[in-house]
Amino acid sequence: MNRRPVAAADPFAVPGALWPRFVLMAVCVVAAAADLAALLADAVPPSPLMTSRRCQAMLFAAVRGPDANSRLATFMAYHDECLIPPNPLPVPPELAVLVVVGAGCLLLYALTPYVIILRRGLVRIDRMPELSRELSRLARTAGVRVRFLADPLNPGIGGLAFGHVGARRVVLNRGLLALAVTDRPAFRAIVLHELAHVRGGDLDVSYLTVILWRVFVGVLLLPLLLLFHDKVDGVDRSPLGGAGFWGQLIALAAVVLLNHNAVLRERELFADVRAAHWNGSGKPLLAVLAAAEAARDGGERGVSDRQKPWGWTWLRRLLAFHPLPAARRRAIADPAVALAPSVWQCFAVGLTIGLTWAPVLKKVSLGLAHLGVPPAMRSFTLEAMTALPAAAVPAGAVVALGVWRTLLARYGPRPLLRSQLFGVAAGAGMTAAGLLTDQDAFLGPYIFRLPLPTRIAWWGLLTLLSCGCVLWTALAALAWRPALRGSRSARIVSLLGSSLGATVFGLVLSWAFSLRVEVDTLGLPPGEFLRRSLHGAAPLLSLFPGRTVTVTLLALLAAFPLAGLASAAVVRLRGRGGGGAG
Repeated sequence: MNRRPVAAADPFAVPGALWPRFVLMAVCVVAAAADLAALLADAVPPSPLMTSRRCQAMLFAAVRGPDANSRLATFMAYHDECLIPPNPLPVPPELAVLVVVGAGCLLLYALTPYVIILRRGLVRIDRMPELSRELSRLARTAGVRVRFLADPLNPGIGGLAFGHVGARRVVLNRGLLALAVTDRPAFRAIVLHELAHVRGGDLDVSYLTVILWRVFVGVLLLPLLLLFHDKVDGVDRSPLGGAGFWGQLIALAAVVLLNHNAVLRERELFADVRAAHWNGSGKPLLAVLAAAEAARDGGERGVSDRQKPWGWTWLRRLLAFHPLPAARRRAIADPAVALAPSVWQCFAVGLTIGLTWAPVLKKVSLGLAHLGVPPAMRSFTLEAMTALPAAAVPAGAVVALGVWRTLLARYGPRPLLRSQLFGVAAGAGMTAAGLLTDQDAFLGPYIFRLPLPTRIAWWGLLTLLSCGCVLWTALAALAWRPALRGSRSARIVSLLGSSLGATVFGLVLSWAFSLRVEVDTLGLPPGEFLRRSLHGAAPLLSLFPGRTVTVTLLALLAAFPLAGLASAAVVRLRGRGGGGAG
């Protein structure tokens, strides 16, 4: 018999995934920057060494014969001077592009508050004593210290929270100031919503997300489109040529946009829930949302989201910068459930890993080469396992936080089965990325060719490992759930469990992706490929991150759910003892 859903007592018991999503977005931008740097490097004429007969003869000998993959890997490891084009810059091209992108983001972040103040002509609200006292009371309710400003030229009913760390500001439009006299509950609801952004700590991540998106479009995409389109169209390292590169780049841009929109939507939902909680009721905020929806819909007034065509609503929900009114109403009515991530977000997480792992590996490989690591100490597998957690760990954090929030939100039917949808979605995203990125794709380094049946087995292994990581996270959440309902330590425990889940997700998938560059498994049939891969799992994990770290992590993975079961048993015994005493 299925239990009836019961909402969690504290919707903020599990932290949000804003920062992990931003990191995923940044990893995508890094991957695109690596592609742009590769195009810049290829625009430089080759050096005499790269075109020398010695290099050409060694490369020709390496690609011939039945063991061509192994010989080519050896050639790439010991003679990279024949493959890496000359660099006219004092630093690697990838690093130069990243410095430009990072400096542009930091500069825009520093200047944005002052641009807002000057462009909108904002003034301080110090000459209105009664309103200032009301705003001070609201700031104390929210537990924050901010400076309130007024926008006398904007007739809209709304506000904006912005500012740097230690200098937060909230601007109130002229229409909102008038609402303080005509509708005080609505005024309080809107101001508390803006203060919730400050209390939730989402200002920095939201502004950095918007800035990173603009830099991504203005600094990376437009130069690729305008300056290097002819060079990309001539790419012949993939069977699809330039079309394959553009397909990957479009998918990468779509993932960046989806992460950008998800961050902006989630911050609004969290702010709505906090404002309704401080206000003691969600009715004033719901009334404001209803009025805004009616004014925005115009001729479609009275048409709910459910009555609109399915495709239109689904597309709006996916691409909107702000959550739909129906989603905001659900968040206020049932916060813990509404704030849980969707299966599509986990699919985007898998797509992110699949699209970025090759460029990230390329950057680490080139970085090790520039650091002067002796060829005898280089290993494609260890380089991959070192590089890939940069994308896999934040991706695992998004999935793990989603599992914890979903399972702590309510008692639902078949919780383990429902949580596995997250793992299947992430695996499907990685498989879709594998279909987009051919082995010989221009995006990233040369990835050795696997037969199609072996590639299918590898995709199946990725999905299976993803589901396994999600299964452990779900079991840990279910073990701790009885002890955490209504407990103040729920946030700490869920954060620890999500961190362990993200670490396991990152390390396991890093090992799985490193199989694509493992020379000993190239050209093998599916069964032999999986057998050798699993046989070599333990030695690799003992080398990275290290035997001591691996043993400690395995001990934590076993002890953490057991500690949850023990805590739940103690809670049950105390409950029975209290019931008997009563």
